[in-house]
Formats: sequence, C-alpha cells, structure tokens
Amino acid sequence: MKEGKNPLHFSSTRIRWRQSALVCPASVREKARILAFHGGGGVDGRPEMLIPFCKELAKDHPELTIVAAEYRTLNRNKATVTQMLADAAHALNWSRRKAPAESRLFVMGASFGGLLALDAVFAAPDRVSGLILLNPVTDTAKGGFSNRVVPPEGLPEISPMQRWKGWHRMNSLRCLTVHGSDDNVVPIATSKEFCALWPQGRCSFVGYPNVGHGFFNLPAHSPSVSEQIHEFMASEGESG
Repeated sequence: MKEGKNPLHFSSTRIRWRQSALVCPASVREKARILAFHGGGGVDGRPEMLIPFCKELAKDHPELTIVAAEYRTLNRNKATVTQMLADAAHALNWSRRKAPAESRLFVMGASFGGLLALDAVFAAPDRVSGLILLNPVTDTAKGGFSNRVVPPEGLPEISPMQRWKGWHRMNSLRCLTVHGSDDNVVPIATSKEFCALWPQGRCSFVGYPNVGHGFFNLPAHSPSVSEQIHEFMASEGESG
C-alpha cells in the first residue's frame, strides 16, 4: 500500500457501555474529523448505512477521520427519542475528547440523523467547526415530520426549526445542507426554510434536481455530494 494512503477500513469502537461507532481513522496526522449520524426515522437503521458514502468522503483524504455513530432505535432497543438524543450527545462528547486539538470537528446527519446532529450541537457547540446536513429532519413540531417515533401532535421542544431560530451561536457556526427536489420523506422546502433562519453567509444550501430521499448514498451522486462537503470544509478552514 502506498505510504499515507487511507485503507478506508472501518472498525467497531466502543464509545461507552452498549454504544459503539464505526471508525475510519486518518492514516496521516488528523486535520479534520466527521461525526456522522445515520437515518432510519429513529425506528431502524445502523451506522453501516452510511459506510458507502463515508468511504467516498474518506477517499483521497488521508488526513480525515470519520466516525459513524450508533444510537438506540425503536425497533432494535424500544428506545425513546430522549434516549436517541442522549446517545448522540455522548457520541459528540466522545468525538470531541478523542480528536486532536488541532483537528476541526464537523457533525454530519442524514435524515433523522440530522435531527440528532442538530440537537447534539445545540447542547454542546464548543469546538464544532460546522454542520453537514443531508436531507435532514429539521421540523418536528405539529405539521412537520412525524412517524412512529415523532407523534402527529409533534415534538416542538426538540424541533430545530423552533429552537435554532435566533440562537446566538448561529453567528459563529456554519452549515451545509444538501437535499433532493423529489424527496417524499422530508420535503426540500423544509430544508430551505431552516437555512433561511441562519445569518447571511452562514448556511449553504445545495439542491439536487430529480432525486429522492437518501440520494447522496447512491454511486451516481456520492462523488458530487462528497465534493460539496470537502469544499465546505476547506472554506471553513480558510475562514478560521
């Protein structure tokens, strides 16, 4: 193997009792770290869902560590939303402790994982360089996203659309949101509305035409979305 080349191997690492993550470590000195939360609506899903896309992200970036975090779900663990959010918070705290001081930490969430990423960062934003949201759940109030985990009457107390509005840390955080126009799980309009809450220049929105939910994980689109993410991470580094 060429020296410094990332082998793109994910291994299971214990975060705490009964919580693990799949970690692909940097093969040279780590400069950036992505903590990723998978989707599944809180009903199902595993970190393995994100591995194809995470491998695309790590390809040709040996300085990048990727952590795909596990969290409890309804079907697997009979978990509540509160427990899911607690697992996300633990994963962020663990990633922050393990990252080198000079490494920039980004938190990525896909679909329901976007809700977890936003909640974890809202509770503990220190040392987070940016958020990466892929067709994210950002509205859990009444009339927003609902399923077996989020009831029809909504959970406004955890809804980013309500909680993040006017939050002072949005002036220092940055966010990239990527969404498909034909998403029938989370409407693209919801992401546009959430991005509009941010101060000018702090949230970048990229819409993909004629694609549905989870499109970023498909080989036809993974390289393009990965490139968008790396451009976002690089611009964050330049702006300090």
